[in-house]
Parts: sequence; structure tokens; C-alpha cells
Amino acid sequence: MRRISMAAALLVGLALLAQPCSGWEPKVPAEMEQLGFLVGQWQGTGWVWAGPDERPSCDVIIDVESLLGGAVLVVQLRATPEAEGACRALAQSEALRVINYDQWSKSYRVRSFMANGQSVDWEAEVDEGVLTCWYDDVRAGRTRFALAQTPEGDLREFGDAQPALSVAGEDHWMPHHELILKRRVAP
Repeated sequence: MRRISMAAALLVGLALLAQPCSGWEPKVPAEMEQLGFLVGQWQGTGWVWAGPDERPSCDVIIDVESLLGGAVLVVQLRATPEAEGACRALAQSEALRVINYDQWSKSYRVRSFMANGQSVDWEAEVDEGVLTCWYDDVRAGRTRFALAQTPEGDLREFGDAQPALSVAGEDHWMPHHELILKRRVAP
């Protein structure tokens, strides 16, 4: 009988815990609200570094969706079907990004998932409305990209890399890609 009473008390306790607390609503961190300008459907053109003096242009689509009440942004980047070569590689290598702000570590988390099954965890920060993400690779050096809204309301993504064995010094960054996108659909 005592076991039945304990089991019943446990079930009642678990049922109470499963109920939402009255008056409690999840709060989206203000840090994520700073990235609200990203939300929407974007389309535009850009270029990708393909070698010395080679910057083929391409058409790109970026869709940014706010999920979980604004706590997470999902960014899907893809080249338009006509894209070839380096432009298609750009879209495939950065196919999906998930962005959130971790309140415990007080830092942004950005993770990219690629079409080939690989993923990259980026360090990130937001400063004056610009999301800048980077990661270090022992072989390749530091790679970074930044997302910002232009004064005209367009979305600009700019990426560059700092080679691990840079002859030009620590402040030498090699442009990697640039995209300028116009909003297709308002959020």
C-alpha cells in the first residue's frame, strides 16, 4: 500500500511540474532581437573567390526563419539553379546555419551544416548591428563572415580568410565572397 501511495504522489508531482507556471512566459534574449533584421527571404547576386583575379558572380537566395519565439534563427543559403563552379560550391558549403544566444555562456552560437554532411561551429559576436562569425583551422587559418543590413535595407554578407602562414602579417585578410541581397518577402 505504501508503494502505491508513493507512486501516486510521484505521478501527481510530475503532473504538476508538467503544467506551465501561471504568469510565466519564455523571454527571448535581447541579444537575439538585435538580429531581427535578418528574418525574411532574400535574393541577390554576389561573387566568390575562385583563384587569383577570378571572382565569378552568381545569384543566391537566403531564407532566414525565426523559430521558438525568436530564440533561434535558421538561415538557409542556396545558389539559384543556374549557379555553377565556385558559386555552387559556396551554396553547398554553407547550406544551413542555426543561430542562437546561449544565456549561460553569454555568447552567440552559430553552427553551419553542409550538404556533404560536415558541420562547423563558429564563434560569433554582434557589434553595432553586424553579426560576425569566425573559426580557426590549423591548416587554413582563420575564416570569418559577417552579416549586416546596408543603409538601403539590403542584406550584405562578406567573407574573408586569414591564412595560417600569412607572409603579409596578422592583419592581412583575403576576401573570400560577398553577397548583396534584396528582400523578396517581408517577414
